[in-house]
Amino acid sequence: EDLLDFFRYFDDAESLSEVWMRGNWDFAHYILKPSVLPYLNNPYEKRVLEIGYGGGRLLQAACRYFGSGVGVDVHGNASLVREAIEYLDVSNFELFQTDGLSMPMDDSSIDFAYSFIVLQHLPTLQSLRAVLQELRRVIRPDGIGILYFGYLRSGLFKRTRFEEAIRSKTPDIRDVTLRLTMPFARK
Repeated sequence: EDLLDFFRYFDDAESLSEVWMRGNWDFAHYILKPSVLPYLNNPYEKRVLEIGYGGGRLLQAACRYFGSGVGVDVHGNASLVREAIEYLDVSNFELFQTDGLSMPMDDSSIDFAYSFIVLQHLPTLQSLRAVLQELRRVIRPDGIGILYFGYLRSGLFKRTRFEEAIRSKTPDIRDVTLRLTMPFARK
C-alpha cells in the first residue's frame, strides 16, 4: 500500500505535506477554539489524548503545543504513523491500538482530550457511552475535552446507503453508523 494512499484514507490531500498542513489547520481551527484556551494554562506541561488518531495529522500538531500526547485508534498501523510523525521531528507521543471502546491509560492521567469527526463512526449508542465512560475515567477532574461530532446535512448521505451500512456485519469504518441529533450529542 502506498504511503500517501494510507494517509488519504483520513484526508484527501494531494501530498504528505498537505496532510500535515491540513492537520495543523484542523487542530488550530476546530480543537484549540478561543473558548478552550483559557483552560489550558501551560499546555507544554500537560498530556493530551486523541481518540481516533487516524494518520496522526492532528496528533502531530497537538504534540507541538502539549508536553506529551497519546493516540488511540482501532487500526493496526501505529508503526507507520509513528514513523511519519517522527519524521516531522515530533517524538513526545505514544500510539495504541484498541478495541475502540477502551483506553490503556491510568485513571486521571490526561489533561486534555479531543476527538475530531470520529465518534459518529461508532456502531451503537452503547459503544458511545463506553467511550465516554472511559474518557471520564482517564481525564483528570479539572481536565477538558473537545468531542467534535460530524453531522450529515440533508442530501449528503442517502438513507439507503445508511441502512446498508448498519445492516452490514463489517461496515467500512468510515461509514457514519451512529446518527445523533446535535442536542442529544451536546447532552
